Amino acid sequence: MGAAAPHPQPRPGDQRAAGAGGRLPANYSSFPSDNAAMTFAMALGIFMASRRLGALAFLWALVVACIPRVYAGFHYPSDILGGAVLGLAVAALVIRSGLTRRLFEGALRFQRLSPGLFYAAGFVATYQVVTFFDATRELGQKVASLVEILL
Repeated sequence: MGAAAPHPQPRPGDQRAAGAGGRLPANYSSFPSDNAAMTFAMALGIFMASRRLGALAFLWALVVACIPRVYAGFHYPSDILGGAVLGLAVAALVIRSGLTRRLFEGALRFQRLSPGLFYAAGFVATYQVVTFFDATRELGQKVASLVEILL
């Protein structure tokens, strides 16, 4: 008798992500945790501006944003660790590249030239961060599907 093929362990949150329809969204994965990546990246940005507030932001990222997701079964601890490392690495690269200074200077120039448009764009950007770019991801998937059909 041949060896049985390994059966992949179901990812946490599979049933929750599937919802009432019983089907997972296309390209669903709990690794790495996007929540951990974003919250730890933001915490590093805050830490660079203020060590005291940054320490609180790291604590918040871990205790409020990440541990409950493991407890609720959406992620394994390794998903959180992978997301945190990814978020910290990307944030550190952006900070060290000087891109943040150029973006900040450009944003201030945009705010002076067109305050109404600046604040509208700020609202949209903030909304995207709060919703973890779900609408942007969905749009990207639809555009990719359309390109695939056309090609």
